[in-house]
Amino acid sequence: MSGYKNNLKEKVDLVLVQRKISQKELIFECSCSRSHFNKVVNGERKAGTALQKRMVKALCLTDNETTFFFNYDDPILCETDREESNTYLNIAFKNIQHRLERPKRKNVVLSIAVIFSLLFVALLYKGTFNSEVHQPAKTNNMLKNDWSTFVKDISIPDGTTLKVNSHHVKTWRLKNSGKHVWRGRYLKRLTPHSNLLCSSASMVPIGETSPGEVVDISIKFKTPHIPGSCRLDFKMTDKLGQLYFPNLHSVYLLVNVAM
Repeated sequence: MSGYKNNLKEKVDLVLVQRKISQKELIFECSCSRSHFNKVVNGERKAGTALQKRMVKALCLTDNETTFFFNYDDPILCETDREESNTYLNIAFKNIQHRLERPKRKNVVLSIAVIFSLLFVALLYKGTFNSEVHQPAKTNNMLKNDWSTFVKDISIPDGTTLKVNSHHVKTWRLKNSGKHVWRGRYLKRLTPHSNLLCSSASMVPIGETSPGEVVDISIKFKTPHIPGSCRLDFKMTDKLGQLYFPNLHSVYLLVNVAM
């Protein structure tokens, strides 16, 4: 395993240049979290069978490269096939810890309310993540040679700070990289609705998109009335809400909300 870390990272860097894509697009194709992807690339964690298959496809690995990169013989590394389900809880607790380390504010009641709201939001996100991972097969609408590729964020990059109770429009650009015309498709909100989260429509239509074409999809949303962080996840479905790409990572918006 001594050559595993550097070689796989070099391969990832090479693919990014050759395919002219960003790391975010590559991680989107591998359908895993950024932290999980980086740990696998850096040799800190094993890639499970499902993730290996997606990485082989995304990185265009040969049989020899696949055997070399994923021939694990280090017992220290632990194998896992799924993302860290507590990602959002960890983020929330870090926010809570950060707030507790600040000097006491005059409005103690508001500070306590923010802490409990962040914890509540984290629990909601965790429930959403678990239900998404274990999506029943009957709600899927998978087609052979049907595929979607994330191109880029058109508006509101991840980590943007927005004011409370303000209205905004988030736009993503996707590419129809399969062989089916996208017709009658929607982006469906996976995040639960709550007055502690950003509000948005449950579903928005996607314009008709032929194979090889790109489409910009916009979501209108409003930030909550309290400061904190807000993430909304969306996936492509038909008008009944059946998923087209259950194994692909969702498109999302992730913003900070401030007074």
